[in-house]
Amino acid sequence: MLFDLAPKTSRKDLYDFNEELEKLYRDYMSARLIAVVGPRRAGKTSLILTLLNEYRIPYIFLDCRTISLSDYGVSFRSFAEVFSSAINSFLDRHVSFKNKLLSFLRGLKGV
Repeated sequence: MLFDLAPKTSRKDLYDFNEELEKLYRDYMSARLIAVVGPRRAGKTSLILTLLNEYRIPYIFLDCRTISLSDYGVSFRSFAEVFSSAINSFLDRHVSFKNKLLSFLRGLKGV
């Protein structure tokens, strides 16, 4: 959907980034260290999320914009909520992995 401020996750919603998406994929496949840089709101997050979804690359995405700061720095509770949400989102997308993980955890004793 165009003109939505949320990061895009699908190629059909990514406006005019096909060349950048293909280059990013080639660089990813060559196991190069990649830095995506640019001005704010230029589509960096959308480009990365689209790459990960289009090529079915497993990922855990932490949206750190929602983490609040306390007098001592990053709020642990706020970080834990973002981290928990990211893990749950990953497990919802990868049900077979989730089932294997739950099976493994059920087999643990003495923890």
